[in-house]
Amino acid sequence: MKTIYSILYLTLNASLNERVSIGIVMADNNRFKFRGSLHKLKLLKDILSKDSYNLTSSYLKSLETDFSQKDNTHVLFDNNHLPIWATENSLDYLSRYANNIIQFSSPTIIDIPFNNENFIRLFEKYVFPIHEKQIITKENKIFKQVETNYLQG
Repeated sequence: MKTIYSILYLTLNASLNERVSIGIVMADNNRFKFRGSLHKLKLLKDILSKDSYNLTSSYLKSLETDFSQKDNTHVLFDNNHLPIWATENSLDYLSRYANNIIQFSSPTIIDIPFNNENFIRLFEKYVFPIHEKQIITKENKIFKQVETNYLQG
């Protein structure tokens, strides 16, 4: 069983070939996983045109929606509910011919099992760190501020 991944890049300047990783697709013969970084996209908002930002945001949200619906009969899915473009041949095709604001890297075969831990490691290495701890910390700070200012006072 081989595991493949492809990195999604956001093109910043096509003439200079400037691009930033914005998501990742990982798949094996039966399963697939996709994650895009809307947080990273928000950090890039000031250097993107409004149209580029909106298009990329919509595209990432659309991919997340398609991947999260296991029983989806959308045209991108075959009978096994594996996105047709999450195969090695399709990702290779997309890496050569999808030359829009979002580009795919050539699929890379890796010799690791397809699981959530490995997916997270690849995502954090190539796309963006996952800030779940920071989100919890911010929520705790807000709760402590409310508790200090309104509940104890």
